[in-house]
Amino acid sequence: MPLRRNPRTLKLHAYQSVIDNFEMLCYGKKYAKGTKDLAAFIDKEGYKEICGPFTLWPTGMLQDLLEALYRWVKLI
Repeated sequence: MPLRRNPRTLKLHAYQSVIDNFEMLCYGKKYAKGTKDLAAFIDKEGYKEICGPFTLWPTGMLQDLLEALYRWVKLI
């Protein structure tokens, strides 16, 4: 018997939203892949100066977020 498709949970929708807006949440700006702005940001090591919002997250949530990110990367 084939498995029925189930809707994603609210938690997975929330994690997907975090993944889709990762640059905006962490760096305050959306960087498009392969742009000069992103290259300059990486070259100047600007990402090291920003603490980011994930330092206060519980470890269980971070693990779930990383698993969702891993599944998302495998789909690309």
